[in-house]
Amino acid sequence: MKKLPLIVVAPMFNEISSIKRFIAELDLVLQRADVLKYFLPTIVLVDDGSTDGTKEVAAKVEKISTKIICIELSKNFGHQPAVWAGLEYANSKNAHTIVMDSDLQDHPRHILSILEQFKSQSDVVIMQRASRVDNSFKKLSAMAFYWIQGKFSESNSIPNSGDFYGISPMALNALIIHGESVKYIRGLIQSLGFNLHIVQYEREERFAGATHYSMKQMFRLAIAGIVGFSTKPLIWVMYLAILTLLVVFLFASTVLVLHFVIHSPLPQGYTFLMMTILFLGAMQILSLGIIAIYIARISSEVKKRPVYLIKRVTQIGEKGVKIGSKNL
Repeated sequence: MKKLPLIVVAPMFNEISSIKRFIAELDLVLQRADVLKYFLPTIVLVDDGSTDGTKEVAAKVEKISTKIICIELSKNFGHQPAVWAGLEYANSKNAHTIVMDSDLQDHPRHILSILEQFKSQSDVVIMQRASRVDNSFKKLSAMAFYWIQGKFSESNSIPNSGDFYGISPMALNALIIHGESVKYIRGLIQSLGFNLHIVQYEREERFAGATHYSMKQMFRLAIAGIVGFSTKPLIWVMYLAILTLLVVFLFASTVLVLHFVIHSPLPQGYTFLMMTILFLGAMQILSLGIIAIYIARISSEVKKRPVYLIKRVTQIGEKGVKIGSKNL
């Protein structure tokens, strides 16, 4: 039986405290007899401009049987571009691909569930967290994130599904042809339309360090998902404008009737009038802000700038020796 190439893509950014343990745990899983029977595994580490020596530690791992490729980006481009770099490398090898973070919150043993679905001819396997072990603020922000995605985005967003998934060569090839500059990869994968399977798992506490996804980055990711997959905000702005015009028309009609028909003195109404003016001004600013987000997205896309730049690609030997290096 011909073995299938399997690539595990793991972006890393300042993960010096966990990367060595992550590689060791992942190697144990990939070297299992039931995995090697069907797959030829490779680990692809994408260093997203780490400044704490992460890539140096990764290059010195010892007693690792799985082939390791380290893609070093020229600077910190962000999590999604780093993942995309790994996906493009995997697509060039026509491999079944698994994407996961390197902080050990998603333990490598869970990839066995993805491999079972690959054997069952699933093209996309989404790992869905059955529970979260994060702090209250993180849980609340995550709930808000998925609520916003569900309400505003036209994609079928799967709640509690982060960047831990598997994808077949056919689905990966279809994914790579999406050419937008601002990436929201999990949304793209879930919208491909291929045979998709959801696997629930228990997420663990972070092995070491702190999350690199700040509230600002979560907000930017949500905006990328909404703007990239939906025009609902623009349509809602139109509805809001129509509703506001109706309210203003009713208000103006009331004032005209009071003045010209009933000949009643106009009420003082200074507070009400000011509130109305402020409300209309706020709606205008909100509308312009939403439109500006879409214009900014258009500006990013038409520039056609590269999503990432690769400094070097290095293959790491069994004892951590760099045995080859090249630029893509």
